[in-house]
Amino acid sequence: MAPHPLDSAIVFAPAGELVPLALRATAPGATVVIAGIHLGDIPALVYEDHLSHERDLRSMTANTRTDGIEFHAEERHPRADASISRSITSSAQVAASSS
Repeated sequence: MAPHPLDSAIVFAPAGELVPLALRATAPGATVVIAGIHLGDIPALVYEDHLSHERDLRSMTANTRTDGIEFHAEERHPRADASISRSITSSAQVAASSS
């Protein structure tokens, strides 16, 4: 299991038994993608353990091992930068701007 809930997971292995594990490892609102060309049977899912809290299960077809390798190579070198700016706003300024 992951040390903390995951935002998403991709299952490239053709092993259906990994799908419930991937779903259980994700946070509420997360997406699990099955990205293989072939997949064995997926065991029965328990709604509360695997799909509740807006979890999403999707399948993608025609992904190859090379696609997975290229995806992970790109993942190591993100192209987007994010920053956070904090500012303090008084209650009066918030109320005045919303009217």
